[in-house]
This record gives sequence, structure tokens and C-alpha cells, in this order.
Amino acid sequence: MGYGLGYDERLLSAVAKGGRGNELFAEDPDQAGALIAGEVDGLLSQTVQAASLLVRMSPAVKQVALANDMVVSPTPDGLLVELGGFWADEERKLLLTFDVPGLSSHGLTQVATLELTYVDVPLMMEQTVSLPLHVNVVPGDEAAGRISNPFVLTEMAFLAAQASKREASRRLSEGDSFGAVSRLRRAHEALSDAMAEASPEAHAELEQEAGVIDQLRSQAEHGDMNRSAKRLSSDSSTKSRQRGRRPHNR
Repeated sequence: MGYGLGYDERLLSAVAKGGRGNELFAEDPDQAGALIAGEVDGLLSQTVQAASLLVRMSPAVKQVALANDMVVSPTPDGLLVELGGFWADEERKLLLTFDVPGLSSHGLTQVATLELTYVDVPLMMEQTVSLPLHVNVVPGDEAAGRISNPFVLTEMAFLAAQASKREASRRLSEGDSFGAVSRLRRAHEALSDAMAEASPEAHAELEQEAGVIDQLRSQAEHGDMNRSAKRLSSDSSTKSRQRGRRPHNR
């Protein structure tokens, strides 16, 4: 947790990411106390520790990448994503992109195997769950007529906004307010475009995120660069690394 405005948000972000933890920003004692209480309460309700996701690519796949800002280690046939601990009833969203070249055979094709490994806290035993990931390969003319999944498009837009906030935070830390504001403006426009294809629920989420970005852009534009850099870094960390987390009842 960074307290006040005198800490280095880039260093704090690196420490939090490397330790699979959260990045928090508090400006006053009341806010700091509430954030600490929330973290401790979350620890007491953990049901899973040391979770990781191993993505094994099939020979048909050239490359796989993770859009979320998390600790990722390359493996000979894919990547390993460090997820950390989970609360009871918690959900996470990860966005993986696969580079699959044109295939000669059509039909159901396995592109990867997902292996989730974790420590079950009540039992203190390591568990592994495997899930094959398939896509339906169709001829090019048929693929051209397909409609992109709005859920995936919404997630892509949301995570792209988090990347823009991280970049804007970096630019503000370096004193480049013009570059940061420009990046946030483009992120706001991209979210507005994504709303046109989103479901009502996703539309509300994107609209709320666009409002957050607009507020932070206004702060940066009017000279409050230090505070904006810290809020941008903390907010993007929570929404990218802990994506989908349900608020814990406190």
C-alpha cells in the first residue's frame, strides 16, 4: 500500500506484481485503515493458495499471450500464469489470445490444454484440474461471416483500457502530462466504440470505466499529476490482475 503522495508508484507496482499481491493507494488514515482491514478480511476467507494456470499449446498454435497484467513465465510449449490466492466464491477472468495459422483440416480442433494447479487450504493438499480447449475450424468464406463474441470484445476493450492507464501513469511519473492525457483520451474513445456492441450489463461496466478514465484525465490535465499517476497505477492493477473478483462481504 502506498500512503500519501510521496512514494514511487512504479516501484510499488513492481513489488505488488512480483509478490502476486494487490496494489493499494491511500491518501488519509481512514482510507488506509479500511484498505488494510479489507486485505486482512480477504486472507481469513481464502480457500485456495498458490494457484497457477499452465497453458500448453497444441502443435497447430504458433503463439499464445495473456492480456492481463500478471506474472507470466514462458514454457517450452506455452506459458505459466501465476494467480495467487482465491477467496471463497471468487471468480477471475483471463483473456488469452492464440496465434493459429490456416489449417488444412476442418472441424473441432484442440488448440491448447489448460492446467489449473492450486493448494486447497482446508485440506492443505495440491490439486490439479485439466481442461482441453477446442475451436471449430471452418472454411475461410464461412469464417468471414461469423460475428465476433461480444463478451470477448468487451473484455478486450476493458483490458486495453487498463494498459492505457498503466502507460498514462508511467508518462505522468516522467512528467509527460500531454502524452498521458492523449493516451487517456484515446482509451475513452475506444471504450465508447466498444459500448456499441456490448450487452446491457457490459455496456454499464464500460460506461463506468469510461467515467473513471475521464475523471483521471481531467485531474492530469489540470496539473494534479502525482495523485493521478498513483490512482491510475492502483486502479489498473486491481482491474487487470484481479479481474472479475466479487466484492467480499465485510
